[in-house]
Amino acid sequence: MEDQKYWYPAFFFAVLLVIIAAVAIFTLFIINYPPEAPRDLNIEQVSTGANLEWADSFSQDVVQYNIYRSRTIGDVGNLIAETDQTEYLDFLTEDGVYYYIVKSFDGEFESENNEQKEFYYDLTGPEIHDITLHTGTRKTNTEDIMFYFSVDSDATECQIINITEWFPNTGIYSYTLNTSNNSHSFDFICKDKWGNTGPQKNIEIIFDNTPPTITKIQPDFFVAEGDVVFIFTVDKVSQCTLSFGEEKIWEGEVYGNISIPATIEKTNYVFSCIDEAGNTEYLTGSVEVKLTDIFSLIINNGESVTNSRNVDLDFIFTPFLEGITCEVYNVKFVSSAVSQEGEMYSFAPEGDTTLDWEITSGYGRKYVFAACQLDNRVVGTSIVSVDYKKESEDSTPPSNTDDSYSGAPKNLNIKINNGEAYTNSLTVYLTLNANYATDCAYKTKPGDDWSSWSRYATSKTLFLPYSENTDTYTVYYKCKNRHGESNSVSDSIIFDDVPPGIATYLTADYNGRGIYLSWKHANDAVRYDIYRMAAGSSRPSPGTSTLSLYRKVGSTSGSNYEDTALSSSGYYYYYIVAIDRAENRGEASETISAFADVDAPEVRITSPSSGSQTTASSILFSFVATDNHASSLSCSAIQSGAEIWSGSSVSGNKVSFTVSLSTGQNTIKVGCSDEYHTGQASISILRTSGSETQDPDLPPPAS
Repeated sequence: MEDQKYWYPAFFFAVLLVIIAAVAIFTLFIINYPPEAPRDLNIEQVSTGANLEWADSFSQDVVQYNIYRSRTIGDVGNLIAETDQTEYLDFLTEDGVYYYIVKSFDGEFESENNEQKEFYYDLTGPEIHDITLHTGTRKTNTEDIMFYFSVDSDATECQIINITEWFPNTGIYSYTLNTSNNSHSFDFICKDKWGNTGPQKNIEIIFDNTPPTITKIQPDFFVAEGDVVFIFTVDKVSQCTLSFGEEKIWEGEVYGNISIPATIEKTNYVFSCIDEAGNTEYLTGSVEVKLTDIFSLIINNGESVTNSRNVDLDFIFTPFLEGITCEVYNVKFVSSAVSQEGEMYSFAPEGDTTLDWEITSGYGRKYVFAACQLDNRVVGTSIVSVDYKKESEDSTPPSNTDDSYSGAPKNLNIKINNGEAYTNSLTVYLTLNANYATDCAYKTKPGDDWSSWSRYATSKTLFLPYSENTDTYTVYYKCKNRHGESNSVSDSIIFDDVPPGIATYLTADYNGRGIYLSWKHANDAVRYDIYRMAAGSSRPSPGTSTLSLYRKVGSTSGSNYEDTALSSSGYYYYYIVAIDRAENRGEASETISAFADVDAPEVRITSPSSGSQTTASSILFSFVATDNHASSLSCSAIQSGAEIWSGSSVSGNKVSFTVSLSTGQNTIKVGCSDEYHTGQASISILRTSGSETQDPDLPPPAS
């Protein structure tokens, strides 16, 4: 019995061990656990989509990996693929943010607690917004040029198609032109780090090393009054200046004719121009004021042609002044400048005088100039010309004669100033035509005598007689040949030397595109020239703005103008000049200023630095926005296509806020706007996997 007492406990203990072993065996062979998740998921962009790679799960019973994709963070999304490999290429067709999860699968169970991976897919290449040349125009006079171009911030490389290899995007590229060609076309294109290329941007470049051609139209070397109008013609768009000695009296843009009013006595002038390619040309000359008009010169009793170098030079005084002295000499025109030719002759006339004068050698138009003084003051000047020809030239029939024709000249035609309706000068230019004519005559009033007959010519300069009671002048023209005399023809022109009124009620306002000017119409004006002075950072003190600092920026026939060619922010100053049908220029209007804010705010991210790495899930993000005009700016921050912060910012003050980061690459963009423009900045920060930490700059969590 004693042995039986010890046997029962041992028996029960053995049975318990058997039960425990059976449960363990059942658990081992019957119950299956989910496999461990794959490790180290990495996603890279390729040209066709997202390339996913990962390390194998530690579980030995994994038969495949299941890939899930979603467009929403926190959502597992849809099963898009099953694979027994450790990589997968997901073909994507749309830009945006994608979220991936890769799970292990053992045939029955999937792994759990796998971290979702964010991936941003970018299919759109960077856009080039603008390309400019170092000259600021599309023209250059040097073979070594510099391109400046603005492009989206994600551009890494650019190229000139079919010309260069890919080069790093710095916004600047130097190039050497082939100057055997004048015109050059360049197509730029840029790509991002994914290889996406943006649209092409073209720029046309003109190589031009030929200076502009300058021609002076008026005034003549001598003018009757001190207030004159210079008229120059420039054959290319150029920035020009007119200077008297050291004094610059005018500057502005010129293409074609430009009229410049000036007050002079006796001076040398320089009219200089620089074209859009940087070529410079100068034209120099002299102008002297004829203070009075007491005498005139006449050669050979008014004959227009001489066959001898020795001519009669008559001084006709109206009236004669006692005690005057006169100087006379031959002159010639070189380009638009006048120079003395030969020796000067001085004498003291006692009344109307005739000199035996010798003109210079060489056939062609000859000019003689005389000036008379009284008490060292010029009281009269005169210039006269004559056509010096061989005798054989006079006997040669004109080219428009025909011996088979036996009638008077026909098909006469005359145009004053090429058909213009108005003139502000009594010196006019006649365009003439007559078939079968040998000689022609003119007159400027119906009742006047005809001029003496002169050889037929297709053009002539004529001086209209001034009359206070005449507005419309008519020139009559007739011709003859050996068979008879033609009927007369005529043309008329309206003389108007009265300038138009002044543009009044001038206003100027900046509208985001440019400065909009408006004014009230001036009496008798048909167009207006708009002049602008370069911008300043602040409004000038009274008296510091002078008209000589202004340049012409445009013309219009209306009473408003929008100036959009503003290069920088600041104050711009304007005045308007009215012009009538006869090209008389009115007085300058009052000057007016307007502030143009053409620059976008400057946005600078101060923390964190772009390209940095962190394991923190939240960071302190800081930026400073500065504007040259607005004190308060409207700002917003974008992360992964979604707005994460918005608010106002005081210009120049630091703004900070907390940003949550996803594992992987995070791009944060900040934009700030004033009333008209928006400035932007962006950074990229990588959050690496690791234990959850907090940015040390952040305040500690609340207890």
